[in-house]
Amino acid sequence: MTPLPRATLPLPAEGTPPGTETRPAEDTGRESGGHSAESGLLTRIGRFEVTALLGEGAFGEVFLARDPQLERDVAVKWAKPSAVGSPERVKRFLREAKAAANLRHPNLVPLYETGEGSSRPF
Repeated sequence: MTPLPRATLPLPAEGTPPGTETRPAEDTGRESGGHSAESGLLTRIGRFEVTALLGEGAFGEVFLARDPQLERDVAVKWAKPSAVGSPERVKRFLREAKAAANLRHPNLVPLYETGEGSSRPF
């Protein structure tokens, strides 16, 4: 699997509220990782409509998105290409998702779904 090119995240302007940053899209040419041709911004991961980048770490990026099917806001964690460069790492991501789906605690975000967008798990 060839890693997708990484886009740089612009720093938010001073006074920009957290969670309102936008992120340049990676042009994958695939339907499941859509982006706006006019703005070059990531607009979809799977069926989810991306609204803003909430944060990012070594493994992936977390986006605020809208689930049009259930009409609610969700957080989508999308693995970085470097984090899932082998089938074993994808299996690990899915194994961790299964474990997280069984956790119930008021301070934890519930896991509703896993899938793939632009050949990367979310």
